[in-house]
This record gives sequence, structure tokens and C-alpha cells, in this order.
Amino acid sequence: MLFNADRRIALDRSSPVPLYYQIYRIISDYMKEPGAVGRKLPTEEAMMKAFDVSRATVRRALQALESSGQISRSRGRGTIVTNNASQEQLTTIRSFTEQMRLESHVPITKVVEVKKVKAGPDMARILHVTEDEELLQVTRLRGNEAYFPLALFISFLTSRSNLTGEENFEGSLYELM
Repeated sequence: MLFNADRRIALDRSSPVPLYYQIYRIISDYMKEPGAVGRKLPTEEAMMKAFDVSRATVRRALQALESSGQISRSRGRGTIVTNNASQEQLTTIRSFTEQMRLESHVPITKVVEVKKVKAGPDMARILHVTEDEELLQVTRLRGNEAYFPLALFISFLTSRSNLTGEENFEGSLYELM
């Protein structure tokens, strides 16, 4: 087994961080240990007792670990560590919203500013527009229910995006366009 589920593992029940995510982080930390890949995790029952949580909470943590490619679950074999938690999948590019949902998080966005700006020489070259063409600059803070803010996004949108600046920019820009 990867960690001793026979002993109680304390969660911070007064924290705004959801219990399933606290469990996710604890298990991820154990998976950083050398030799973790290929080892079995304790059963759901054992984790329910160790963390003093419901089966649904344990399953949500395991689903997040499985979605991120860190574990593999199968009947009869149990739950196996398939990847070190410290390794990242760098071959797939996802939107922030898609990545948060993949990790079982609720993406949160706060729009800081939406304004029209003129493209300077560098921006015109990068975006393949003419100098002084009007762009829509959208500045947003993004995070999730556990951590906010995680990132500051400043996006420059050309007229090809068909956005006017009146839209609700609190969701995914990819979905909006």
C-alpha cells in the first residue's frame, strides 16, 4: 500500500478548501515518493475510515486523481499509481476552464477590465492586423473554488472574434467565441 490507511489522517474541516481536494493533495503528496508508480492505494473503505469522510468524498478525490492521469482504477486490481504527481502532461493544450473541470474544480473568473485599445506595431505583427486596428483587451483573474486567484489573464481580441465588449467574460473565452 502507498500509505497507511489504518491511522487517522486529519483534514481541516474549517478550511474553505473542499475535503475531497484536501484528500487529493494528501494522496498526491504520497505519490511523489520514489517508487510510488505501480503501487496500490488503499481501498475506498480504508480511505473513508482514515479520512473520516463519506464514500462520495473519497470517490471525488479518486476521480480527480484519475482524470489527471495519476491513478488507474479497475475492478479486481484496485487503484494503482500510474504516474508521479509531480510530472505534468505537457503534450496537451487545454483552456483554463477545461483544465479546471478535468481536475474536478469549479473555475472562477473575475473580470477586471474590458476596454478597446489600438494595436501597436508589435501587437499588430503578432495578431496579423494593421497598426492602429481596434482590439478588445480583456483582463481577468482566474482561479477555482480552492485557490483564487491563480492567474491573471490579459487577452487581446481582434474584430475576427466577433465580440463587442458587451459580452459576459466570466466564462471560457473559447466557448464564448
